[in-house]
Amino acid sequence: MEDHSRELLNRYQYSEKVKEAAAFRVLFGGEDAKQIMQELGIQNVKTIHHWWLATSKKLSKGLYLYLPLSAPQL
Repeated sequence: MEDHSRELLNRYQYSEKVKEAAAFRVLFGGEDAKQIMQELGIQNVKTIHHWWLATSKKLSKGLYLYLPLSAPQL
């Protein structure tokens, strides 16, 4: 039983990089959370929404730094 529980936990854990990338796709790419969920094989769209909310909070607190965009990037 313990091995099964550990396997389930490992299967549904995602790196911070994956979480942030998915959240940025929703925040800045305007992509649908449901589409991202399906692409990444995530079981519940609320997971993406949770990542989006956490990333939004980090952005509002200034925990991410962005380099200024040059004219061609704007």
